[in-house]
Parts: sequence; C-alpha cells; structure tokens
Amino acid sequence: MMMDVISWLGISDAKHIPATITGVLGFASVALTGFAAIFAWLTKQYLLRREKRNDLRAAIRAEIEVQWLMLKKAPNQEETIPIIENKLRTKGNKDYSPHFSRYPGPEIFGSIKAEIAALGREEIPLVVQFYHHLAVMDNFVIELRSAEFKSYDRDRKLLMIKDMFRMVEQATILAEKSMIVLEDLMNISQDRRLCARKAELERDNQMAT
Repeated sequence: MMMDVISWLGISDAKHIPATITGVLGFASVALTGFAAIFAWLTKQYLLRREKRNDLRAAIRAEIEVQWLMLKKAPNQEETIPIIENKLRTKGNKDYSPHFSRYPGPEIFGSIKAEIAALGREEIPLVVQFYHHLAVMDNFVIELRSAEFKSYDRDRKLLMIKDMFRMVEQATILAEKSMIVLEDLMNISQDRRLCARKAELERDNQMAT
C-alpha cells in the first residue's frame, strides 16, 4: 500500500523513497494525533453538555414539583363552587369575592430561560407550555383580586371563578406531564417519581381527615 502511495505521488527515484516513506508516516502520525485530540474534545463537550442538560432537568423538575404541590392543595372545585355560589346569591353579599392566592413566578426557570435550548426537544414544549399557563393563571388571579372584579354581577363573577378552577386543573395536568417526561429522561428511581409523590400526598390527606 505504501508503494501505491509513493507511485501516486509520482516518485520513481529509489533514493527518495525512504525519505518519502518517513514523511508519509510522519504526516499520518500527526493526522492521527490531531484526529484523536478532536475526538477527545468532542467527547468532552458532549459529556459536559449532557451533564448540563441533566442539571437543568433536575432543577426545572424540582421547581415544577413545588408548583404541582401548590396546585394539588388548592380548594376542591366540586366542594368549593357550591359554597361560593351560595354566598354570591345570598342577599347582602353583593360585593363578596373569594380570595385567590397568587402563584409565584418561576425563579429557576426564569434564571435559565436563555439556556432552554440545552434541553431536549422531548421536554421543551411541555415545560414552556406549563410555565406559560402558570403566568396566564397568575395574571387571572390578579384580575380576580381587583376592585373591578368586585363590581361585576354575580353571574359574571361565578363564571370567572369557574374558569379559574378549570385553569388550576389544566395547570396540574401540564405539571404532571412535564414531570413524567423529565423523570423518564433522567431515569429517576421509582421512589422519587411523581407516582410516589402522589401516594405520599394521598396518605397525608387520609391522615389529616
């Protein structure tokens, strides 16, 4: 094979062949060393990116879990709506307005939004959709707590309150979907997954009652 290379280079003088072979071998050695260095660098970058991606996933999942717990502890719609409706229709309660707690802004997600591209395409749509829905919901809470809302008639108030409960349900669903995807991608152990947290929450609720 080496003689084929020498022939391809157009070298016919025998006295130049040893030097040519040395040069070719030297070039090949440098090239292989360069390729090895490039491969090592690419491997290192891949591992760093994967580690960073897993760190981002873990941080986002932890924050979504906190939000999920808040959503799960919100008043039950089936039990609460009749009570609110009764108070709204009671004579003398024209200005009645139930209190809704605001949902805190996403501190972790807010600080890493610029790095969202480091996540995988599997989780980005769900995570972004969840946080967007949370922001819309918080703005709606501000409206429900406004003086203008108190001036609305009872039917309009009740309709908006029901919309708020539906938004909470949708946010809970989006949170759970996001957590499940992140947990699968991170290969989290079963005892730390959403299903385990649900079981713990159910046990706590049973003990409380």
